Amino acid sequence: MFEALNYDPSTGVITNKITRSSKAIVGSEAGSLAKGYKQIYIHGRYYKNHRIAFYKIYGYFPEQIDHINHNKLDNRIVNLRETTKQGNMRNKARDCRSKFKMQGISKSANGKKFIAAIGHEWKRIHLGTFDTEDEACEARINAELKYNYHENHGMQEIPEG
Repeated sequence: MFEALNYDPSTGVITNKITRSSKAIVGSEAGSLAKGYKQIYIHGRYYKNHRIAFYKIYGYFPEQIDHINHNKLDNRIVNLRETTKQGNMRNKARDCRSKFKMQGISKSANGKKFIAAIGHEWKRIHLGTFDTEDEACEARINAELKYNYHENHGMQEIPEG
């Protein structure tokens, strides 16, 4: 299916084996950016580069593929793992707009306490209301361990290299 493409698992780069258009010439990096991911147009549809990379190595498309370090352009095979949608959500990058130290922490309605929560089996679990943000974070960390979240969950995107 992807015979016209080369994949280098150590760099994550996909290149063209043949000239497919005026922009897709032999040896050039394949793909264009869309919503933070690289994608390639083949046989009338778009395929994300990380899905092609996984297919080139393992020969099938899994339900979900997770970028372990949260960098959508880092398609090295060591950075890609097969997972489920739920597993993918357990390795989500922290929203850079958040005012809090970690995901799952918020302020109470009166603004005087900190609330900790976590998602598990598509439900939101209330972990408690705390006097300090650090106490709420500790409850959240313990819950991430209990519910088998990935160790990178809630971290900022890790740059390539």
